[in-house]
Amino acid sequence: MVRKPIASGNFYPGTKAILEEELGKYIEFSAIKKKVVDKILRLDPEGLMNTVAMERISMCGAAPTAIMLSAALELGVKKAEVIDYTNSGRVMGDYNRVVAYLSMIVY
Repeated sequence: MVRKPIASGNFYPGTKAILEEELGKYIEFSAIKKKVVDKILRLDPEGLMNTVAMERISMCGAAPTAIMLSAALELGVKKAEVIDYTNSGRVMGDYNRVVAYLSMIVY
């Protein structure tokens, strides 16, 4: 269970949080996008943690991301947007097993 934090204030006018995260190492690009990014876009911290645990996704900052989402929800966020989503396949040419990176803004 993700507990609700006590939080207040804005980081930037109208913005509650900015997330930059390494999503996982050496797992399929499509698996990460479908199972992790969608949970973050839905502002679902508990779903994120459950997905990471059940699917054994090696997301370095799963707990901090869930905590940030919980705090942002307490601050009244309504939306999340992807700023950039990339992976090591863009450099290495192998899209089957990648390290993926995500930048998002929640507001």
